[in-house]
Amino acid sequence: GVGAGVGTGSAFAVEGAQETDRSGETRIRGPAWGLSLSLLLPSIRRLVLSDNVLTTLTGLERLLCLRELDVRNNRLATIDACRAIGTLPDLEQLFVAGNPVCDHSGYLTDIRKLSSPPAARLVIDGHAK
Repeated sequence: GVGAGVGTGSAFAVEGAQETDRSGETRIRGPAWGLSLSLLLPSIRRLVLSDNVLTTLTGLERLLCLRELDVRNNRLATIDACRAIGTLPDLEQLFVAGNPVCDHSGYLTDIRKLSSPPAARLVIDGHAK
């Protein structure tokens, strides 16, 4: 997985430096403390943060160009922990499976309601509205 974690306040602390793998996907790895993801990659369109220990998505609010977010297999336990999703106007694809928040049957509807108006075009874990 990508080595990224949650910092204090609203900044999303990056525990690594940017690199591109063979598929052309940008990943964050290695020690690079104090970097803000939103400052490092303000125009990012796809972000993979799967298989980490994230407990909140706070700090992603400034990634206004984000279209795809993969946060599978983390520790997102509540809808409130996912609140930043509602601030991403271009988000089209969200992968959140494998988090405790998905354990209740209404999580798809609850995540859509984070946006105002609710994100009708958002595909969550392969489920369109």
